[in-house]
Amino acid sequence: PTGTFQFNYFPGEVATGITVSGNKVLATVGANGSFLSLDPLSLQQQKAISVKDLRSVAANNDHVALLSGTEGIGIYSKWDFSFIRNLSVAPDVAGAKRTMEFYDKYLLVAGGRKGVLYFDVNAGTKVGSVDLPVTLPSGIDASDVVTNAVSVNNKLFFAANGAAGTYVFNEKENHSLQLLGSIGLSGSANYVKSKDN
Repeated sequence: PTGTFQFNYFPGEVATGITVSGNKVLATVGANGSFLSLDPLSLQQQKAISVKDLRSVAANNDHVALLSGTEGIGIYSKWDFSFIRNLSVAPDVAGAKRTMEFYDKYLLVAGGRKGVLYFDVNAGTKVGSVDLPVTLPSGIDASDVVTNAVSVNNKLFFAANGAAGTYVFNEKENHSLQLLGSIGLSGSANYVKSKDN
């Protein structure tokens, strides 16, 4: 970094997720499983919650979602971090990266071997999903196809599906997701983010 910066060391081996929401920096730490709320200026810890095998954090106006590789998705109040409910997600590949992103009251989740998952956070129900692609370009090993990351922007939904590339969807009236197409890469799509234009 060339500008002003500072380091803050979290308890554990690796920070797996970070987001800024309102006046809070929210972070997850992996194997030992810590969720941290940090002051945005000093990065000093304000609140900590212990959850095993955390992979990702996402926040909207009211909720914080924590994705655990072994315990599913915990939904917490953004205001006092009290537990609200759990969303059931099957355990996945140990240590694999998986992201989430809110879309109003809905949560888009990289489901690993389960593809893309789509939840209504207020109701606590899964409203849609998209399985991993099965028709693959030649030379692609199906074991290298896994949904690592998701993003949503302007009613378009994106999924980084490993060796299969990046897939793009839109939302139908019943909140199911419909495939629009894919972007093939010469490598593996491990992360995707779409924002503004």
